[in-house]
Amino acid sequence: MDRYPDVSAQFIRILANNIKEKEDQLVELAYHSVRKRLAQTLVKLNNQMPDPENFKISRDELAAMAGMATETVSRTLSDFKDEKLIEKKGSLITILDLNKLARMKN
Repeated sequence: MDRYPDVSAQFIRILANNIKEKEDQLVELAYHSVRKRLAQTLVKLNNQMPDPENFKISRDELAAMAGMATETVSRTLSDFKDEKLIEKKGSLITILDLNKLARMKN
Protein backbone atom coordinates (compact mmCIF):
# COMPACT_ATOMS: atom_id res chain seq x y z
CA MET A 1 0.00 0.00 0.00
CA ASP A 2 2.91 2.33 0.70
CA ARG A 3 4.44 1.54 -2.66
CA TYR A 4 1.32 2.20 -4.71
CA PRO A 5 -0.80 4.85 -2.99
CA ASP A 6 -2.94 5.40 -6.09
CA VAL A 7 -3.93 1.74 -6.17
CA SER A 8 -4.69 1.67 -2.47
CA ALA A 9 -6.76 4.86 -2.73
CA GLN A 10 -8.78 3.34 -5.59
CA PHE A 11 -9.27 0.12 -3.59
CA ILE A 12 -10.55 2.11 -0.61
CA ARG A 13 -12.98 4.01 -2.88
CA ILE A 14 -14.32 0.72 -4.24
CA LEU A 15 -14.85 -0.66 -0.74
CA ALA A 16 -16.52 2.56 0.41
CA ASN A 17 -18.92 2.47 -2.56
CA ASN A 18 -19.80 -1.16 -1.78
CA ILE A 19 -20.55 -0.23 1.83
CA LYS A 20 -22.73 2.69 0.70
CA GLU A 21 -24.70 0.44 -1.68
CA LYS A 22 -25.30 -2.14 1.06
CA GLU A 23 -26.36 0.57 3.49
CA ASP A 24 -28.87 1.92 0.94
CA GLN A 25 -30.22 -1.61 0.41
CA LEU A 26 -30.73 -2.07 4.16
CA VAL A 27 -32.58 1.24 4.41
CA GLU A 28 -34.82 0.18 1.51
CA LEU A 29 -35.54 -3.15 3.22
CA ALA A 30 -36.42 -1.44 6.46
CA TYR A 31 -38.51 1.47 5.24
CA HIS A 32 -39.94 0.79 1.79
CA SER A 33 -43.14 -1.08 1.10
CA VAL A 34 -43.15 -4.44 -0.64
CA ARG A 35 -44.53 -2.85 -3.81
CA LYS A 36 -41.84 -0.18 -3.89
CA ARG A 37 -39.02 -2.68 -3.23
CA LEU A 38 -40.17 -4.98 -6.02
CA ALA A 39 -40.69 -2.03 -8.39
CA GLN A 40 -37.16 -0.80 -7.65
CA THR A 41 -35.77 -4.29 -8.23
CA LEU A 42 -37.51 -4.48 -11.62
CA VAL A 43 -36.19 -1.03 -12.58
CA LYS A 44 -32.63 -2.05 -11.60
CA LEU A 45 -32.93 -5.25 -13.63
CA ASN A 46 -34.29 -3.26 -16.56
CA ASN A 47 -31.20 -1.03 -16.44
CA GLN A 48 -28.79 -3.99 -16.28
CA MET A 49 -30.22 -6.28 -18.95
CA PRO A 50 -29.12 -6.31 -22.60
CA ASP A 51 -32.78 -6.47 -23.69
CA PRO A 52 -34.12 -4.23 -20.96
CA GLU A 53 -37.82 -4.43 -21.72
CA ASN A 54 -37.94 -8.25 -21.66
CA PHE A 55 -36.02 -10.42 -19.26
CA LYS A 56 -36.29 -13.86 -17.72
CA ILE A 57 -36.00 -14.25 -13.99
CA SER A 58 -37.53 -16.68 -11.54
CA ARG A 59 -39.76 -15.63 -8.66
CA ASP A 60 -37.17 -17.09 -6.27
CA GLU A 61 -34.44 -14.88 -7.75
CA LEU A 62 -36.67 -11.80 -7.58
CA ALA A 63 -37.57 -12.62 -3.99
CA ALA A 64 -33.91 -12.88 -3.03
CA MET A 65 -33.05 -9.62 -4.78
CA ALA A 66 -35.98 -7.70 -3.27
CA GLY A 67 -35.70 -9.26 0.20
CA MET A 68 -39.16 -10.80 0.38
CA ALA A 69 -40.96 -14.13 0.27
CA THR A 70 -41.60 -15.83 -3.07
CA GLU A 71 -45.36 -15.79 -2.43
CA THR A 72 -45.23 -12.04 -1.86
CA VAL A 73 -43.37 -11.58 -5.14
CA SER A 74 -46.03 -13.63 -6.93
CA ARG A 75 -48.89 -11.58 -5.48
CA THR A 76 -47.17 -8.27 -6.18
CA LEU A 77 -46.30 -9.26 -9.75
CA SER A 78 -49.96 -10.18 -10.25
CA ASP A 79 -50.95 -6.74 -8.94
CA PHE A 80 -48.46 -5.08 -11.29
CA LYS A 81 -49.87 -7.13 -14.16
CA ASP A 82 -53.46 -6.10 -13.29
CA GLU A 83 -52.29 -2.46 -13.19
CA LYS A 84 -50.74 -2.88 -16.67
CA LEU A 85 -47.24 -2.09 -15.37
CA ILE A 86 -45.82 -5.42 -16.57
CA GLU A 87 -46.71 -8.48 -18.58
CA LYS A 88 -45.68 -11.89 -17.32
CA LYS A 89 -45.50 -15.18 -19.20
CA GLY A 90 -43.80 -17.84 -17.12
CA SER A 91 -40.45 -16.40 -16.09
CA LEU A 92 -40.45 -13.79 -18.88
CA ILE A 93 -41.29 -10.31 -17.61
CA THR A 94 -42.03 -7.45 -19.98
CA ILE A 95 -42.05 -3.99 -18.47
CA LEU A 96 -44.90 -1.94 -19.91
CA ASP A 97 -44.59 1.25 -17.85
CA LEU A 98 -41.06 1.81 -16.53
CA ASN A 99 -41.84 5.38 -15.43
CA LYS A 100 -44.67 4.30 -13.11
CA LEU A 101 -42.51 1.56 -11.63
CA ALA A 102 -39.67 4.02 -11.05
CA ARG A 103 -42.02 6.54 -9.40
CA MET A 104 -43.87 3.98 -7.26
CA LYS A 105 -44.97 5.50 -3.97
CA ASN A 106 -44.02 3.91 -0.70
